[in-house]
Amino acid sequence: MLGAVIILGAVVISLSFFLFKKSGGNSEGNAALLLKQDLDKLSEDIGNLKDNINNQLSERLDKSQALMVNSIQKQFSESSKLISEVTRSLTDLLS
Repeated sequence: MLGAVIILGAVVISLSFFLFKKSGGNSEGNAALLLKQDLDKLSEDIGNLKDNINNQLSERLDKSQALMVNSIQKQFSESSKLISEVTRSLTDLLS
């Protein structure tokens, strides 16, 4: 993901430089405005990417946690059954 952001940033900077050179540098204000717009858009895109990644990680962690809790509950239940059976068998043997 970080590589994609770096590549996207390099593309925006390259395009901005190309547009500035193409205009011949006569309209510096226009080129600066275009560069600022590109950087603003890039910043917004990076923020959105960060939010999406955070949301995906949160969802995955929640699912993983639910699976672990379920697994632990099943293991505890099976352990309790096994202990009960062993206790009952020992009681029957000693009686």
